[in-house]
This record gives sequence, structure tokens and C-alpha cells, in this order.
Amino acid sequence: MDRSSSAALSWNELGLLRRIGDDPMRPIPSGYRRLFLSMKLIQLNADQPALTGEGRRRLQTDDKPSSTHEQD
Repeated sequence: MDRSSSAALSWNELGLLRRIGDDPMRPIPSGYRRLFLSMKLIQLNADQPALTGEGRRRLQTDDKPSSTHEQD
């Protein structure tokens, strides 16, 4: 399940990453935890996940609707 830190994230993965940023105490599935750690999007502080700088950047850039999906 290892991917590059710049690999695309699904909407589900973005939602889980956002959840970590909002409330790191809420559990996420262990597979996603391992994925985010391997992608360097989170780090563990006292066994609790916390967003890294790259994780925060990905949420800011990836968690926006694409202009190709906007309707006039």
C-alpha cells in the first residue's frame, strides 16, 4: 500500500486525512494510518497521529473542487 508522498489521494483518503487534522483522537483504519505514515502525510506523537507539513499542504491543495467539475 506504499505510495509516493505526491501520489493522488481519493476523496475517502482526503476525508480521513482531514479527520486527523480536525481530531487526531478519532480512530482511523490501521491500513490508512500505515499509508499516511509511509507517504509522510502524518507522524506519530505519543502514538497519536498528527499532520505533517506535507499533510497540511495536501489538504489545502487537494481538498478543493476541480475547476473541471464546476458548473456555471
